[in-house]
Amino acid sequence: MLFQYDSEDGTTYDNWCNGDIISILNEKSNYVKVRWNQECLGQGEPDIIKEKLLASKWNPHKASKGTWREYFGSE
Repeated sequence: MLFQYDSEDGTTYDNWCNGDIISILNEKSNYVKVRWNQECLGQGEPDIIKEKLLASKWNPHKASKGTWREYFGSE
């Protein structure tokens, strides 16, 4: 998922963060529980949070805050 962060100088920057969906909280409204990879987290940020995955933000031609992509991996 693409997030926007604030720099110390007041500018913003985009950063892709990845993680695993560990459960679907509400299939109808697309709420999921995500465990973010540790390298994506800032100090004090929780590693498991609830996110709403908007269909309009899935793999668009131009990425913006909240854009998400699905990758399939092997375990």
